[in-house]
Amino acid sequence: MTELLKPKDELTAIVENADYGDVSLPPDLKDHTWFIKYESTNPLLSDTDTGDEWHLQITAEEHTGLTEDHGCIIDFVGYKRGEIAMTRNGEILNETEAEVREDASGENFPRFKAYDFKIKNLEKTTGPIDRERLSRTFDQQRQESERNLIDTLDTAFSRLGGVEPNASPASVQAYLQGLDPSQRKAIVEMADDEIEESEEAVTS
Repeated sequence: MTELLKPKDELTAIVENADYGDVSLPPDLKDHTWFIKYESTNPLLSDTDTGDEWHLQITAEEHTGLTEDHGCIIDFVGYKRGEIAMTRNGEILNETEAEVREDASGENFPRFKAYDFKIKNLEKTTGPIDRERLSRTFDQQRQESERNLIDTLDTAFSRLGGVEPNASPASVQAYLQGLDPSQRKAIVEMADDEIEESEEAVTS
C-alpha cells in the first residue's frame, strides 16, 4: 500500500539541466518524503520483516515526476517511522488515536509499519540516448534485411529460365512489407532453393 505525496517540480528541472553522473540535490529535496509505504504487522498477511530501512532502486518514479526518458537511477531509502493503525476507509491513526477509537467502537484496526521514503542517491545516465541508438540500429538492420531479400528474389527470378522479374524493386519491397514475418521467411527460403537448384542444373 502506498500513500502519494506530491513531488516538487524543481526535481525534474534539476535533473533535466544536470550533467551525466551523480546529481546533487538541495537539502529540501534530500529531506523530502516522496511517498510512504506500509508493511502489515499481521504474520497471516505478510511474512516480511523489512527492519528499520527499506531500500528501493528504480528508474522511474511517478511521485517524483521522473520517467524513463530522464534516464535516472534513483536509490530510495524508506525510514521506519513507527507503527500506525488503519481504519476501513483508509484513515491513518497513531497508536493513541487507535486505542481511543477501538475502545469506543469495539472494533480492532489492523496495524502497519510506516516507512517514509527519501532519495538517498540520484544518478543521471545515458540510457535514453542508448535506447535511441539501439532503435536506429535495429531499423537499419531491418532495412538492410529487406534490401537483401529483394536482391535474393531478383536473383532467383532472373535465374529461373533467364526471365527478368516483371516487378520493380520498389514494387517487390511494397509487396514484402505487406507480408507477415513467417511469409517473408518462406519466400526467401523458396528463392534460395530455386537458386541452388538452378546452379546445380547448370553444373550437371
